[in-house]
Amino acid sequence: MHHTPPFQAFFLFRLAAAALLIAAAVFAFTVPGHAAVFGRDDRARLQSADRSLQQSIGTLTASDTGAYCTAFCVAPDMIATASHCLFGTTAVAGPKLRDLTFKLSTASFLDRGTPIAGRAIANQSQHILSGTRRLAVAPPIGAADDWAVAQLETPACAAHALRLSTQSRGTIEHASSKGEIYQIAVHADLADTNLRRAAPCAVAHDFPSASATTIAKDFSTPDRILFHTCDTGGGSSGSPLLMSTPNGVEVVAINVGTYVLSRTLPTAATDQGTLSSVPIANTAIALPAIRDAVDELSSRELIQDTRDVRRLQSLLADKGFYHGAFNGRATSTLTEAIKRFEMAMGQPATGTLQRTLFALLDQWHPDHAERLAPMLSTTNAAR
Repeated sequence: MHHTPPFQAFFLFRLAAAALLIAAAVFAFTVPGHAAVFGRDDRARLQSADRSLQQSIGTLTASDTGAYCTAFCVAPDMIATASHCLFGTTAVAGPKLRDLTFKLSTASFLDRGTPIAGRAIANQSQHILSGTRRLAVAPPIGAADDWAVAQLETPACAAHALRLSTQSRGTIEHASSKGEIYQIAVHADLADTNLRRAAPCAVAHDFPSASATTIAKDFSTPDRILFHTCDTGGGSSGSPLLMSTPNGVEVVAINVGTYVLSRTLPTAATDQGTLSSVPIANTAIALPAIRDAVDELSSRELIQDTRDVRRLQSLLADKGFYHGAFNGRATSTLTEAIKRFEMAMGQPATGTLQRTLFALLDQWHPDHAERLAPMLSTTNAAR
């Protein structure tokens, strides 16, 4: 989110005694007014060849604060972005899901955007699949899990979902060596929120300030991360890295943050010293898990209507599983009741408000009470 300070988590400390120099790897997501630029700033306005992508890429904005990330369409009613844009990290809390809306770059100023599905019943979290909901910001940094797919309340993406590439890492790296990888995103350090194209984007395994050995110490599963030099600014988290192929434009990775080397040199004038930060590279994550998440969310039939939730609460109460209010909301009491019911029916305990629960409830028979008894005893003891 563009307005927040960088997540000042220091992941690896090094002390050069002769110079009294403290160096640390910092994972910064978005910093207002700053950019991670490598050499000349290559971010440029979209040309005619790229303008169709405005129907597939936009912003995920928190209405209460105005903070935003980039997100892009992966299905008619789904977007992909960085997990920290939804849930924050272990160090910094994320926004309220009910305050988030997605708006395409082509949308008018008056368009309020599309919320994440499940808002009416306070069940938006079940319409999101992500690599993590508590992004690790201490070594080893969990950047490889910083992805999320969210289902929208309405199909705001229409027929403009971007193709998720199945290209190998080697193919992507080869394409980057020929200048064929580029990024499209919004950037908070620029004067407007229009999409910009950054190219070329080089992908590398090590850098002058951070060898592959150093990177392996700072990050978990670095083989799932593409370290790249697309120029970025605040708000670009969640943006796609793209490649043109014979099948059209494909997403090859999602940009999530900047890998920064921060140096503090103590001085006589202050105990804190002076701080300088140099971006080493930006980080993007590969796509296999995201493709799976899109397939899984597409297969779910999640309940979104308050009347259906009340009906579910009533049916679970009749069978002895639910002991809460009939309020039509997806409370933790309801999800725990669903889990107990699923276990009693010999199903995996998901706690998910799926329409298939109604058919499963129809199969309930008093004989299942033998499974239910010990669960109720445990629940009553806890209460």
